[in-house]
Amino acid sequence: MDDIIYLSASDQVVKAFEQHLSTIGNVDFMGQVTHFLGIEFSWCHHEGGHLSISLTQQSFTENLVDSLNYSTDSTSTFVFSN
Repeated sequence: MDDIIYLSASDQVVKAFEQHLSTIGNVDFMGQVTHFLGIEFSWCHHEGGHLSISLTQQSFTENLVDSLNYSTDSTSTFVFSN
């Protein structure tokens, strides 16, 4: 297995998962993810312990546009919000 991302609302579940993974092989826990497979993660901790995570592929798409020699003037942005 290579890289994975895992999340839980429970710190106990995260710790138990990490302990279990450690029993089956050599595992490096690298902390909170910021980039994964071209996706950027932005973490926002709110009062009351709530957490929101925003995902974007902006840098991936900018690199793709650049590699195709398009100018950013010919591209548009769409923002989806729930």
